[in-house]
Amino acid sequence: MDSTPNNGKLLFDVGGTFLKAVIADGNGRFVPDTEYSVPMPSDGPREEIEQALIAAVERGMRSAADRGGSDARESPSPGLSTSDSAFR
Repeated sequence: MDSTPNNGKLLFDVGGTFLKAVIADGNGRFVPDTEYSVPMPSDGPREEIEQALIAAVERGMRSAADRGGSDARESPSPGLSTSDSAFR
């Protein structure tokens, strides 16, 4: 991964059954062995869907930190904005 701080991206494909994610480097290339998926409870209550999204972001932040990206402990906590609320 490009060693420039904050140069990587965490990319998501949010589906009805699973949320798939991968880390891309500063040039847009997928970083090997960083793809993962988490269950997406799309038929569940809003809170479960939000928690699945937050869990996916946190997992990606840990993965980036483990690979020499930004230190997840020093990064802002993930947030999710929706049409009627925002939280951290």
